[in-house]
Amino acid sequence: MIRVRDHKVMTLLKKCILNHEYDDNYRLAAAIIHGKRRFIGYNKKKSHPLAARFQKHPEAIELHAELDAIREALRYLEVADLASSILYVGRLKFTGPNKQEMVWGLALPCKEGCMKAIEAFDIPRVVYSLNNVSCYGEMIHG
Repeated sequence: MIRVRDHKVMTLLKKCILNHEYDDNYRLAAAIIHGKRRFIGYNKKKSHPLAARFQKHPEAIELHAELDAIREALRYLEVADLASSILYVGRLKFTGPNKQEMVWGLALPCKEGCMKAIEAFDIPRVVYSLNNVSCYGEMIHG
């Protein structure tokens, strides 16, 4: 069930996406929320051992926003703390005749990499943006 706090975190993610400089066309951000602490991650065109561990093949080791948020959280939290955290993932995409307006896009974590990490770190709940709507999808793990 989507909660008021989920809307607040997704609004925060939207602001993060709009204010972040990207080096490609993918406008994604993710947040790990643990209590009152938040850890934000972005898609990055760089490799990282965490990405190499969870990606589907050796050439696909760019850091996805979900893995970057997990990486950031692990700088301050214990691995066990992730089991009581929530992962939020948001994607904005251009729309309209001049591609100047941005709307939510589907940000379901990829099966081959990010879902493996979510399961490995035992993250119990994932909230993600859906295409062109202001409501969100949710996955409960475990």
